[in-house]
Amino acid sequence: MAPPFCVGLRQSRRKNRMRALVSNHANKRKIITMTSEIHRNLEAACFETHAQILESSPHYRVLRALSITATPEPPPGMFDDVRILVVDVETTGLDAAADTIIEFAARPIVMDYLGAVVHIGEAVAFLQDPKSPLRPEIVALTGLTDDDLRGHEIDDNAVHALFEDAELVIAHNAAFDRPFLERRFPSLPLRPWACSFAEIDWRAEGFEGKGLNALLMQTGLFQPAAHRAANDVDALVALLMAKLSGDGTVVKNLFESSRQPTLLFEATGSAFATKGVLRARGYQWSQASGVWSREVQLPERAEEEYWLDEHVYAPTLNAKASAPTVHELTALNRYSGRKP
Repeated sequence: MAPPFCVGLRQSRRKNRMRALVSNHANKRKIITMTSEIHRNLEAACFETHAQILESSPHYRVLRALSITATPEPPPGMFDDVRILVVDVETTGLDAAADTIIEFAARPIVMDYLGAVVHIGEAVAFLQDPKSPLRPEIVALTGLTDDDLRGHEIDDNAVHALFEDAELVIAHNAAFDRPFLERRFPSLPLRPWACSFAEIDWRAEGFEGKGLNALLMQTGLFQPAAHRAANDVDALVALLMAKLSGDGTVVKNLFESSRQPTLLFEATGSAFATKGVLRARGYQWSQASGVWSREVQLPERAEEEYWLDEHVYAPTLNAKASAPTVHELTALNRYSGRKP
């Protein structure tokens, strides 16, 4: 039988060998991880080199995958900045009065006085169980299923906090998103809204189409998965940072347009026979209000009134009213589902 000190020595050596084995294993894992990281970086650099070579040729266009990540927030008071909330919703249908939100997503950003985005906040996304089966076309569009939504609820307090902190809310088709959000959150803080779909003359800027994904691809980016609220929010954040041919970025132009009041002309009582000229003039039919309407700039008021007098309210056209209804719109009530 070995003396006690020999037994203790053997046990100590055994423990040391185990520690060495564990240490060697951990080091090997670290080396493998580092090697994999180096390989990924080299691979990315190789791909980027090939992309740049293709871009140098007029025969190719390169699309890069969209990647939006949060950035450190600048110190308070460093910039004369504007706090903006970028939002998107997915819904059970197109009618804000009858359908419901099934997904809400938002991301706060900060714009400085030059129109540059100097901070990107963390993304926020919530699912909502509509308590009824989704129609097949909604499943196909969003990729969401009844199982995905079952039992989920939007955090109302979190949504209220996001809007409370924002000075401007931007959506791509705010006329769709805002009424849904107003109905789902009746006490939502009142904030100015801007719309990247309606308030930028994309054609004049050299873009084809006005769809979010089409616009994004024309800036050289694509999103791997579309028609989910969080993905569309990130796509819009990237689009807002794009430079326009005139002065500044998309987000700067939207901020400036949000500060300009406009006039909403409603062709109240217009005869059915005049719908063609109204549509050609740029008026849009609202199923909810049952009236043709068009938004114009303040200096265009006299011209629009004269045109309506001639083409809609002339005595021979049998309109049921003598003049249009005119509302002044600001960013606080523009795109709202509530009555002006």
